[in-house]
This record gives sequence, structure tokens and C-alpha cells, in this order.
Amino acid sequence: MAAYVSPFTDELIDTVNLISARGKGILMADMSAHEIGRVLHSIRVENTEYNRQIFREILFATEGARNYLSAAILHDETLTMRSLSGNLFLDILRIGGVVPGIRMETGTVRIARTLTEELDGMTRRCQRYYKAGARCAQCRAVIKICRGEPSRAAVQENAESLARFAMICQRNGLVPILKLEILREGYTFDIQQCADATEIFSAALFKSLSDRRVLPEAILFMATMILPGSDGPDACPNHHLVVGYTLQALQRTVPVSVPAVFFDPLGQSKDDAILNLNLLNKMDAAKPWNMSFCFGREFQQCALVPWAGKDENIEETQKALVMLCQANSLAATGKWVKAP
Repeated sequence: MAAYVSPFTDELIDTVNLISARGKGILMADMSAHEIGRVLHSIRVENTEYNRQIFREILFATEGARNYLSAAILHDETLTMRSLSGNLFLDILRIGGVVPGIRMETGTVRIARTLTEELDGMTRRCQRYYKAGARCAQCRAVIKICRGEPSRAAVQENAESLARFAMICQRNGLVPILKLEILREGYTFDIQQCADATEIFSAALFKSLSDRRVLPEAILFMATMILPGSDGPDACPNHHLVVGYTLQALQRTVPVSVPAVFFDPLGQSKDDAILNLNLLNKMDAAKPWNMSFCFGREFQQCALVPWAGKDENIEETQKALVMLCQANSLAATGKWVKAP
């Protein structure tokens, strides 16, 4: 079935090309004030309004870091927030060449009484975000692997939900970024079970996207490395095994017309996430997509440790942020070398 061509198609392709620039990744700055508070707590910084403001300033306004970022996914409340100098964070990102995006969860609209009500509500949200300046939107499907899950019904429901989301985004000027998230913490599945579930869901997703006439050249896919559950056998597998399973799943299910795949570091240490991405990009195998990084909260926590909530440490923290972004950028081109 031919993909739907909307009045936004040329703009969507231009946006995808910007986000898919080789060596650049996506900043996951989609945390609410409460979620930022948990990150601050993890680095022993008090959760105050001022500290949350500085947290955002470091992520958005560090010039060197923006050289390695192509897009930033924001929380709804962050779209209209301003820096201490009075500039909209969204404008700071755009001027720095970073495409602003928004996190949207279809779970917030599943309570709608009818499918028409759900689609109308999401359409209005997309139009509002586009008007505010966002040009991409991220939504995720969360999959559990345990005791017969994910069920066929759960796979199909999540695939259909993301496909409807992608269709509505494209028809309203937003590039859909579709994320598959496998819950790993506390689960006992092995790496083969993770690979199987990933392939089953990805195949269902791209079938649903095709059925909805979603333009594959104007979507982006976000995934995690294929890993066993944290309580499963061999919870820390060989890196080559991880990237081998991951690439195989992509080759079997992701169309070559999809421009890029971005990897969330979820479930990995900072070093493992960089090493796995680097190995994936160095593999001598068919990989038609650009494969890059998501700068998620795992990386953000590491970069922000030097700050310690003290203004005099901000410059040092910015340097740590730039170095970590640069390491990810090198891994996204297969050129990262571990420091001796």
C-alpha cells in the first residue's frame, strides 16, 4: 500500500535528515519536575526549583554538547520554560541546530471512549506542539517478558497504538520517533527470549505502520540493546553477543527505508552502552540505517556528578557533558577508543 503524502512531507523529510546526521544523537530531556528530582537525588543535589533550572541550563545551553546532538525530546512543561537569561529553552536549542521534540504517551489517551475521540485528542495535541515549535514527537511501547508475556494481544495493541500515533504525527508536521522499551529490571528472561520478543514486536509494528500508510522515510526508530533480564542467566553477556543479536533483530524487521535507529542506554552502564554502540557500528555487515545514541538519564547522571549543586562547578560539569557527548558521537561512527 502506498504511503500517505501530506502537505508536510517535504518538511518531514528535511527534519529527519537533520536528526539523522551521522555522529549526532538525541538528548532525552523529557523528564517532569518530579523525575528530575529523582536524578538530582541520585547525584546528592537538593530538589529545588533553582537546581532544576540549572539542570536544564546545563543540558540545553552547553554549546560544545550541542555539536553532538541533533534533537532534544522535551517534557510538555519545558516547551514554554525560559533560561535564567530569559530565552526560551526551545529557541536556545533551535539556534544551536538542535531540533526540538516532545514526549507523548498514548497511554494518557487510552481512556477515550471511542477511537475517534482518541485520534481527535492526539491531533489537537500535535497541532499545539507544532505551533509551539516542536518538529518531532516520541512515543514508546513498553514490553514485559514473563509467563507468556508479551501476549499476542498486547503486541498488537501496542503496535496499533504506535502506528496511529505515527500517522497522526506525520499528518500534522511532526516526525514520529517510535521507541520499543523492554522492561529488564527484576526479570529473569534470557537474551534469546529478549531477541524473540523484540523481533515479534518490531515486525508487528512495521506491519501496522504500513497498514496505516505511514511514510517510512519520515519516521525514526528508538530501541535498546538486546539483553537478558537483570535477574536472568548471564545478566552481563559478552558484548559481541549483544550486538550480534541486536543487529540480527534489526535486519529481520526494520525496513531499509527507515533512516535511523537510536539506542537508549537503558539497562547498561555508561561504558557498556558506548562500547556496544561502537561495536555495532564497526561490524562488517548489512546495516542500511544510521545507528546512533540517545543521551538518556543514565548518561546525564554521570555527566552531572561534578556539579554537586554548586554554581562554581558548572563549568567543570559542562566539560564532562561535552566529553561524554563526544564519546557517544565517536561510538556512533565506530571510531571510539577506550582510554588506557
